Order: sequence, then structure tokens, then C-alpha cells
Amino acid sequence: MEAPKISQHPPAAIHHFLSRNKHALEWGHIVLTFCLIVVSPILYLNGILGAFWGLFLFPLIGFCQNIGLMHHLDHLLPRGPKGLGLALAELMHSLGGLNFASTKITHFFHHKYLGTEQDPDRNGYNHMTLTFLQRVRYLFFIGPIRARFAPVDISGHLATWSAPRLQEHQRKVRRSHFARFGVHLVLLGILGVSYFIWFGALLTANVLSNVREMVEHGNGGTAGLVNIRPSLVGLTFFSTPGFWYHGIHHRNPHIHYLELGMAAPDLIREGRFTYLSRNGYLKYMLFGN
Repeated sequence: MEAPKISQHPPAAIHHFLSRNKHALEWGHIVLTFCLIVVSPILYLNGILGAFWGLFLFPLIGFCQNIGLMHHLDHLLPRGPKGLGLALAELMHSLGGLNFASTKITHFFHHKYLGTEQDPDRNGYNHMTLTFLQRVRYLFFIGPIRARFAPVDISGHLATWSAPRLQEHQRKVRRSHFARFGVHLVLLGILGVSYFIWFGALLTANVLSNVREMVEHGNGGTAGLVNIRPSLVGLTFFSTPGFWYHGIHHRNPHIHYLELGMAAPDLIREGRFTYLSRNGYLKYMLFGN
């Protein structure tokens, strides 16, 4: 198989620019994402944006971007005071309909046990997508509802924790639950019945994200670099820029998402992960190739 020329697509100069300015760009990314999700529907209510732009399309783009940001915030907080970073992570997860504490620890187990039967994501996906109809059901129902690969179960992992550690985790989960409920209750109060159109944008973004993530995780559950290249449409609706290099992220989850593209060529040359050929998102999602 021909080796991917990842350093030329996009050009290496772009990767260096993203890496050099990663902290400022991340904060700008967060602010823009928040504005797309929260400010655009408020502008609609004030007659500044049409319903389609303000209630659906702009929030849809924002939710797609937020999925990548939430993923990154599960690993690394933005540069600045830790308390601010934690509050921001809680807010962005709440807007995305996720419980920050639960998502963070589940994702930790996903990384620790990737490719094994103890991976909460792989195990759930394997059991819920055995047939074509189950894959369709997953794509259109499980994806929007859970915003993850499939229903997950980490009870076996939590059973090994000490009582104080488990109690602290449960306290954080409850706090995240109330934060999520409070954020959406406030937005429901602000948007009224328009909230349900806005929420539809969130569900749509979750479906698009699940298609992308399953493409990137396909390699017997060990992930890799896929031959589906970054594009303007892809960066807007499928992921943040760095997560086109998800296999690299799994090799080292502490690499900043804007530095993953720059790290890819060296890892390819070293043979440290697999280059995967994929024919398309939907075909791979539904048929496994």
C-alpha cells in the first residue's frame, strides 16, 4: 500500500503554524464554538439571524466543533487557571449534552483498554452492531442519544475502586448532572419552543461525529491513520482539525490536538501505527469496510 503523504496534506507549514499558536488558537476555537452554540440562537430571537442560520446551521457547526473540544478537554485543560479550565470543560460538556465526570472517566478506560474486551466503547459497539439493521439503528438512534460509540458499562472497573474514591467520583457525576440539567433548562427558558430545533442540531452533530469516529477507530479496535483527508466540509461538520489523526492521539493522548498533524509523518516513518484505507464514512460505518 502506498504510504500516505501526510506532510503535504495539508502543507507542513500549516501544521507548524497550528502548533506554534496552539494555545491562542484553542481559546479562539472555544470562544467561537460557544458563540455558534449559544449566541447565534439569541441573535435569532432578536431578529438578527434567520431561523435556519441561527437555530440550526450555526449551532450544528458549533456542536460538531464542540465534540472535538470536549474530547480534548477530557485530556488537557486550556492554558490558564485550572479552576477556569474545569469550569469551561463542565460548560462545554453540558452544552453538548454530556456528563463531564462520567465522560472523562469512561474515556480514560477507553484509552487504557483500547483494543481489548475491557474497552467500554468497543465492547458495547461489538454487541450492538452485529447485523446491518443494528448498525442502522446505532447510527440513527444510539449515536444521537448517547453521543458515543455505543452504550458503555464501566461498572466492573469502578468495582475495583475504594469506597472513598468511588464516593468522590459519584459526587462529581451528580455535580455534572445538575450542571447539564441547569444549562439546558436555562436555554429552554431563553429559546422557548425554538429550543427543540436547536436541540435537533445537537442530535445531528452527534450522528456525524459517530460516523467519523468509527472510521478512525477501525483497525481491530486499535485505531490508525485513515486515508480520508481533511477538507473544509470535513473540518466544519465532522471534527476539529487534529482529530483526523486519531490513531496518533491514541498513541499519546497528551499531544495537543493542534499538534497531531505535525507528529504524524515521524510516527508513520517509524512504523508505529497502521495506515488504513477506507472507501467512505457511511460505507464503513454500515458494512465495516
